[in-house]
Amino acid sequence: MNRGRPTARPARTAVALVATLLSVAAFTLVGCTERSTTSTATSSTTTTLPALQGAFAGPTTGRLLDAAQPLRVTLFGDSLAYDAAPAIRANLTSTGVVAVAEWRIAGYGFGPGPGYLPEGFDWKEMLVRGTAETRPEVVVTSFGLVDTLNIMQGRYTPEAFDVSLREALDLLTVGDTKVLLLGIPPTVADAGRPTQTIVEGPLNSIMRAVVADYPGEVEYMDLDRVLSDSGRPVYEFAGRRVRKLDLTHFCPDGAALLAVAIHDTLARSWPIPASAAGWSLGDWRADARYDDPSCTVGRTWPGIGT
Repeated sequence: MNRGRPTARPARTAVALVATLLSVAAFTLVGCTERSTTSTATSSTTTTLPALQGAFAGPTTGRLLDAAQPLRVTLFGDSLAYDAAPAIRANLTSTGVVAVAEWRIAGYGFGPGPGYLPEGFDWKEMLVRGTAETRPEVVVTSFGLVDTLNIMQGRYTPEAFDVSLREALDLLTVGDTKVLLLGIPPTVADAGRPTQTIVEGPLNSIMRAVVADYPGEVEYMDLDRVLSDSGRPVYEFAGRRVRKLDLTHFCPDGAALLAVAIHDTLARSWPIPASAAGWSLGDWRADARYDDPSCTVGRTWPGIGT
């Protein structure tokens, strides 16, 4: 559905991920009071951009919430959303006024996908089917990591991502549905190998630009400061293990930090109370996805993020 928005506006010039961004809120877990000394501090002269861009508006925002009429939230997205989902669900549902549905296939993007995706996988059909079945008031989604890697390998282009992102948002913002679009956090490709490199690309800046064409419907959250204090991928942040050995995917504490950031963001527009005490220490931490690769073993190589 196209409501008069441009569908093929040229993508913004490719830029590196911004190294210094404002913190969304106090992402403090139970018992977490100090920043880890293992984080690598870096200085930057890059202009600081807001951690949140856009604002929700419309008939659904600010409505009364209770257990009988909870705020309906659906999670879509890539493998980052997959790792974050147990924490997001635990945090939001512990409030008693939010219902969370997870609708995802881990690891997909708009461009060429990994080999383990089902044959004939169609992300547009998935979004249409998922919104029809879960009837979300808010969609929280993470797109872009796979496409960034494809761009780095010359298999995809920023311009194609811009067009596909608009198509995805048109499919998701049906009726009064709002979309919280998560940016790509500092990430490493080929972690622990001689070819390891920080994943950087134009997609965060493209997402920021596209959000401006969906006023009141889409909000963008930059994740640079949720998982790092330096704009670089780190294993530990605020004294907690936040990333797996691949320096890409989330450990339980990293997922919990993101869940708190999402909770605080949604609470700006809907009357969502504080999460229940101890939610971050719940059974969700034992989910098998946090052992792929493991979050319990120590770092095994020097390099980026150490």
